[in-house]
Amino acid sequence: MSQTSEGCRLYRRLAGLNAGAGLLLLAAFAINGIDQPGTDGCSEKIIDFHVFWAAGGFAIKGTPLLAFDQNALRAAFGACSMTWLPWVHPAPAMALLAPFGALPFLPAWVLFNALSLTALAAALRSFTRNRNDLLVATLLAPAMLPALLAGQFTLLWIAGLLGAIAAMRADRAILAGLLIGCLTIKPTLGLLIPAALVAILAFRTIIVAALTSITIHVGAILHFGADYWPAWRNVSMHHATGTMNEMGSRDNMASISAVLSRLGIDPQTAIGLNIGLALLLAVVIFAVWRRYSVHSDIAVGLLFAAIPVATPYLWHYDGAFLAIAAMLLLKVRKHAIGPLLGLALFVAWLGPGLSVWYAATIGHGTIAPVFVIPPVLLLTLGLCLAAASGTPQQEI
Repeated sequence: MSQTSEGCRLYRRLAGLNAGAGLLLLAAFAINGIDQPGTDGCSEKIIDFHVFWAAGGFAIKGTPLLAFDQNALRAAFGACSMTWLPWVHPAPAMALLAPFGALPFLPAWVLFNALSLTALAAALRSFTRNRNDLLVATLLAPAMLPALLAGQFTLLWIAGLLGAIAAMRADRAILAGLLIGCLTIKPTLGLLIPAALVAILAFRTIIVAALTSITIHVGAILHFGADYWPAWRNVSMHHATGTMNEMGSRDNMASISAVLSRLGIDPQTAIGLNIGLALLLAVVIFAVWRRYSVHSDIAVGLLFAAIPVATPYLWHYDGAFLAIAAMLLLKVRKHAIGPLLGLALFVAWLGPGLSVWYAATIGHGTIAPVFVIPPVLLLTLGLCLAAASGTPQQEI
């Protein structure tokens, strides 16, 4: 009983500390602002959502192909820089963003983030149950900050996957398939999901997911025109080539292949090694989900820890996966949270939040996420693997 009380006390301290850190970082960022024009009237602080907002605006105006024109994109949000800022998302993503393109930039960014957090909170409730402290601590995790700052899809994507898992736990296979099918708006993060679904024999969910993906992609292409596909393919291939060639020098790329490239390994070889690791993780996910089923928090936590390790195309804002994996691992290990495990979980909750906040609000010169995130990814994955190899603890 004393061990249980000690673990719960440490859990509450970790949750409170994490929520406090998240509030502090968000407040500091809010004070600094986000869309401050330079002296010549153009925008100095360009984030991913500038591109999303411009693409949504082109969709509203009936000129979707302008999203693939760099000059048109820069003109839409008045960028000072000539940095390569591509729209590389499939047509359903543009359809999703179209309503935001009808608003001014800053309200659109705030609304997009508010909806992302709302969706994530709704999806998390099934996993945190009546533990509001755990829910708040996860939502306010500093690891969430980069995705909010950039206005990226990450939190919506995570909410969709959590919602699908909750639906499968409630025997709602069709709803789960609909949600998973919609995740193909960002397919690079979904490499390991098929292994989990096959392991639990979720064939109805797989079929519905495939049909949903085909429907939304074909429907969006028919809406925006057949020329969207070759334009998207050409820009995406150009972006992929540029990213691979510059992988060793991009501080905000956080994949295992980016680290290997930074250490001097040829980018193609580094990507090949990362893909090999992804295949190995697919086998591990299959084995763990086969053993524990979709109802196991440690199986779900391992999936969330493995997804960012598996993809060669991982950016700093996808560090939000760490917060979900840490939350689920905390639930599983509540009776055995020693100081070292507690510190590891708190580091996972932090993710890239501190370094990204510092670079965005104070200045440059901080440790690049490429050096911070991969070790935490591997540490969190290792902790989840260790938990999966033993007997599951009673959940919170």
